Amino acid sequence: MTGEGVFCYARQEPKILLGGLKISESRVDMAVRLSRRVRETLLGECGITQGERLLVAVSGGADSVALLHLLLGLTEELDLRLTAAHLDHALRDESVHDASFVSELCHEWKVPLVVERVDVQSEAKRLRTGLEDAAREVRMQFLREVAQRNSCSAIALAHHRQDQAETVLHRLLRGTGNRGLAAMAWRRDCFVRPLLETEPAELRRYLEISAISWREDASNCDLSLTRNRIRHQVLPLLRQLNPRVEKALSGVATRAAVDEDFWREQIASAQNQVISRAGDAWRVDLDRLDDYHPAIRVRLLRAAVSMSRGDETGISSYHLDDLLALLEGKRSQWDLDLPGCWVGRRYRSLWLQREAPAAMSHYELEIPGPGRYELPGGGVFEIGTGEADTEDRWSAVLNPNVLHFPLTIRNLRPGDRFRPSGLAGRMKLKDFFINEKVPIEARSRLPLLVDAELIWVAGLRLAEGYAAEDRDGSVRVAFRPPEDWTFLL
Repeated sequence: MTGEGVFCYARQEPKILLGGLKISESRVDMAVRLSRRVRETLLGECGITQGERLLVAVSGGADSVALLHLLLGLTEELDLRLTAAHLDHALRDESVHDASFVSELCHEWKVPLVVERVDVQSEAKRLRTGLEDAAREVRMQFLREVAQRNSCSAIALAHHRQDQAETVLHRLLRGTGNRGLAAMAWRRDCFVRPLLETEPAELRRYLEISAISWREDASNCDLSLTRNRIRHQVLPLLRQLNPRVEKALSGVATRAAVDEDFWREQIASAQNQVISRAGDAWRVDLDRLDDYHPAIRVRLLRAAVSMSRGDETGISSYHLDDLLALLEGKRSQWDLDLPGCWVGRRYRSLWLQREAPAAMSHYELEIPGPGRYELPGGGVFEIGTGEADTEDRWSAVLNPNVLHFPLTIRNLRPGDRFRPSGLAGRMKLKDFFINEKVPIEARSRLPLLVDAELIWVAGLRLAEGYAAEDRDGSVRVAFRPPEDWTFLL
């Protein structure tokens, strides 16, 4: 196999078989130790069982080629069935050579391969994100889809100890919290990383003594990319202070992951008390949230964001800081746009959903007499005489002697004024809503019954002088809101 960037290591030393693959006899002990460690990790931390079908992500670089070779060596013993996947990100002219290299390699090793090409630059523009984040998002989605199509129960990635150290440093620079320090896990969902505690130099040495070639990605030296600057500039400096800095940073990630396991259990028991679903939205009870320690509060907020969006991709500690500032501010109603999620503080509730609630258009409907009326804004208005089926906040009993049909049912208009029962004088309806702590979204949705003046704000209050003094012969009104109303009182 040839091509620019491919390094071949051909040895003429005697060979022996390791798991059906040829390994140089003089270095077999090192290869055997690495293979055994990968086997133990697969069955232990990665949770792989014998007979599983694995998808192996293969870029053509040293790490992924070594992973594929090591897993091939375990297929017979563990009864593994492998499929390889390669995604061409279309970011470099020579990326087509990487795909050809992987195709030849998998053909030689008799491993089924899926290759696809995606224009990541276009995807980054569409997603409004950086190239690195877009490439990762596209790659993970590609791997999930290929795994599903090929009935693979897990996806093996070739991240190693230095990758883990770089991830910890990268997240520290972004101001991550403890959750971010946990970095990459041995297993998360369907993704497994059996090389996570392996040094990259050990993988290259393994390939050299096995006479296996790989490709070098020239973009790995591009210092305009943050991760590359960490790899080529920051880590070498840190090694002068601690020659084993990668191991130290990997240990930080391991300890942070243990802490996060504990917090996950705490959040699981608390979130049912604080977070609830209402239609397409999620509600956080701020009074109950305040009962918890700040460390749990921020994790509950992250959980609510995840529930609303479906995942946490793109949500950083900065976004959570903005969310906390929203709660600590003096304004009782305020909005915040997070990536893929709208958040609204409404007094002592926090609402989250994928998009901001749509504004309710003005509507007006004439009520000529008793009957049942479908409202343009959703829900049903009923007016009649006789005994009510139910009496609740959405119904009222009116004095027929002060009503003049036809009546009008409509929603809020600028300048509306109201004489609430039990209060002296007339006031702006907006001020009444503020006093009653009615969320902004509910104000334009609540039906208003109007005669010569506004006589009933559904769900809240009758106007002064309109309540029935005697129930005999009274007029009963009721509003039945639609089930998908979220921002009601």
